[in-house]
Amino acid sequence: MRRIGWLMLALMLLGGAARAAEALCVSMAGVVALVSPQGEALIVPGSVSCVFPIGNSGLFAAGSPGDYALYDAQGERLSEERFAMIDSEDDALIFRQNGLYGAMDFSGALRVAPVWTQLTASGDGDYLALEGDPLDDQPDEILHLDAEGMALDTGSATVGGLRPVRENRMPYEAADGRYGCVDGQGRAAIPPVWRYIAGFEGGLAIAADASGRGVIDADGGIVVPMEYAALERSDAMIAGLTDDGRLDVYAADGSALVWSVQAEATQFALVGDCLALWDGAGAALMNARGDVVCEASPLAAFLPGLNGQVIVSDGEGFEAKQWLIDADGRVASEAHQRILPLYGDRYAYITMNGVEYYSPELDMLQKSWDYDSLRYGLMDGAGRRLLSAEYLEIRGLGADRMLIETAYEVQMTDLDGAPIAVWAKPETGAAS
Repeated sequence: MRRIGWLMLALMLLGGAARAAEALCVSMAGVVALVSPQGEALIVPGSVSCVFPIGNSGLFAAGSPGDYALYDAQGERLSEERFAMIDSEDDALIFRQNGLYGAMDFSGALRVAPVWTQLTASGDGDYLALEGDPLDDQPDEILHLDAEGMALDTGSATVGGLRPVRENRMPYEAADGRYGCVDGQGRAAIPPVWRYIAGFEGGLAIAADASGRGVIDADGGIVVPMEYAALERSDAMIAGLTDDGRLDVYAADGSALVWSVQAEATQFALVGDCLALWDGAGAALMNARGDVVCEASPLAAFLPGLNGQVIVSDGEGFEAKQWLIDADGRVASEAHQRILPLYGDRYAYITMNGVEYYSPELDMLQKSWDYDSLRYGLMDGAGRRLLSAEYLEIRGLGADRMLIETAYEVQMTDLDGAPIAVWAKPETGAAS
């Protein structure tokens, strides 16, 4: 079932990126196209083998892997150039050609020639760049490219390559393995004295020193003490676990310790607006105030759902089940074998058969899943079944649209599963 977990994550990321654009990327069972929410083909199926949204730019890359062209949300090609990679950062598109990086604006006009071994946009038309090999163990000077394209030395060097600039801060690894930060122009902002610094968000970043993990501000000041073996952040809280099992929960901005418990905890995770905690006795899901909203066995897992809901998984083997709960712990659906969040308040539920087989090596019966029997159904966040579990796959597409694969075709549907556009799968021949 690990592959289903990765699939869930991939589909959530894909759906989140696609929602920012006017057009929708169809890629299922050999049907690859760019379409409008009404089902009009903007890039027709069969003309490309790969299409994907470029971040939240409203633009798309299409072609074959490693050979992409740039398209707008109406399916119009913006550049005759071909690119091995295109991504959006700030107000620019970073691309790779012949192993080197450059930048263009959202109309496809060149901003920075592809002569850099790494490149990242840093705001206000500026960029940070490397011209050395970021994969070797030699320090590379961080260069600042100003709006006129002039390359300026910054006095800082990294052995770990460039990372995205967030909130005018880019963490980097110095030659001695310590981490610091530069600003968007490459100027020193936080000295390289830390064992690690994560990306900044809301003026804060997780960092680590010899004592443990904590949270720092944009000037390197300590906001949450460096005393935790594990530390996580969400929009609802900051949570840290000490080596001796004490769990501390802070306000999301780090301004106050909200609650603390000596739980002899072995593991925790932030799930949406809640916190999941495991110890030897069981598992519990708590809100930001420390109220327990759900209790389960030590085998339980908690996964983020939609609109503040949580998917609870408990049990093992063929007996494992998943169900939805609301943020207050109220059970919102019946139990299913697997549940995947899709779009809006829609979920796929999955059924499959378990099989037993004899293992000559172990001289005993073994249990496994028959993945050929796996089928998808559709339900809403209240657990109401909208489509029975008879489909090969269901995905959230964005713009209140779904993708559904049947034995012979791919359908784009509304949120209730009613078809809007239908394409025959390539191996089935003529359109249905």
